[in-house]
Amino acid sequence: MDGTMGLKFDPVERVASRLGVSIRTADKMRLVRVQDAHRIVMECEASHILILGIDVLRAAGLSFQATDMVADYSTLASQPWPDACAQAAESARAFLARMDPVGDLWLDFTLQERQP
Repeated sequence: MDGTMGLKFDPVERVASRLGVSIRTADKMRLVRVQDAHRIVMECEASHILILGIDVLRAAGLSFQATDMVADYSTLASQPWPDACAQAAESARAFLARMDPVGDLWLDFTLQERQP
């Protein structure tokens, strides 16, 4: 178990907490503002956390709408861990560079920590 007082946090929550980045919860998604996404990617690379994918949503009032912006790096999980983490981070940076950093976009990261 990880977290405070026996609570278990998923990798997105742990990374966001280390960085002081706020997350929003919608259904089972842990959403990060597009403005904070580069920090999440940098921390994942530095901590050897594999970015398996990113889904981009647009805020619509109190809810979120899916967009056609999706990145899937899950095939990298079969590569040696350090290489996979570095390549996923590089691909995520390129994906984020194509986005407007201002606006109401929120990102749902799927992360995987290395298993002991």
